[in-house]
Amino acid sequence: MIGYLPYKIGEFVTQSVPWKIAYKIGIFFAKLHFFVSKKDKEAVMNNLRVILPKENDVVIRKKAKDVFINFGLYLVEFFRFSMIDRKYVESHFSIVGRENLDKAKEDGKGAILLTAHIGNWELAGMALSLFGYKLMVIALDHENPKINDFFNKRRSSKGIEVVSLGASIKRCYRGLRNNKFVAILGDRDFSRTGYSLDFLGRKKKIPRGPAVLALRTGAPIIPVLVTRQGLDRLEVECFSPIEISKETDEIELMKKYLKIIEDRIYKIPSQWLMFREFWKE
Repeated sequence: MIGYLPYKIGEFVTQSVPWKIAYKIGIFFAKLHFFVSKKDKEAVMNNLRVILPKENDVVIRKKAKDVFINFGLYLVEFFRFSMIDRKYVESHFSIVGRENLDKAKEDGKGAILLTAHIGNWELAGMALSLFGYKLMVIALDHENPKINDFFNKRRSSKGIEVVSLGASIKRCYRGLRNNKFVAILGDRDFSRTGYSLDFLGRKKKIPRGPAVLALRTGAPIIPVLVTRQGLDRLEVECFSPIEISKETDEIELMKKYLKIIEDRIYKIPSQWLMFREFWKE
């Protein structure tokens, strides 16, 4: 497990050089990690074998290396969080479907922004916050308090309210009542209370939090997924709200939002940054 010091060193180094050099450093260490970390490499390759069952090991290995590279880019961008402002976001992001967020804001019930470990979800949250959306993010506490503070301070510095997973429900209810947007990762069940559903071809426990919040509060679920379009270009897609009727139950709703995440992973598997052997957790 990475300790606190490497994060601080990474932040110092990447902030001391121009963007292009910072990205090159990130790619170099990502490739190094790919070659030296047998456990992480095998986990990523085994995940890809499930997603891409018809591909041979040459293709799987290439895409696995791309997963590591995309994670290296993600870290560079997070390390440079303090250097990113609205001007940077406007020149390096395209935000598709902002009208869906604006409509939810006008309706006054807030919204549940459903995302996944795709592209750079951290940067997407920061971008939306810089554009004036009141954002709460549910985050899993890191075992190391210093690393936990490292991440949360950078999120908070951009106006993002961080909610610990263990204390999330009541604060999320209050946030939605105050017309805030609550961002939740929907592709991994950290609470261990989810339902086992088909996901990418196999059964996996899926978090039910987004469905519970939506059905209890009436707030819409708006999937928000990020795609890296190039080295320093990101597209944030804000989908139309998922339709919910009085007859909709939790599992039906979960299947609807799971399908959206699943389709995106099938489309860009090398941008799904999952370093655990997903179906063995």
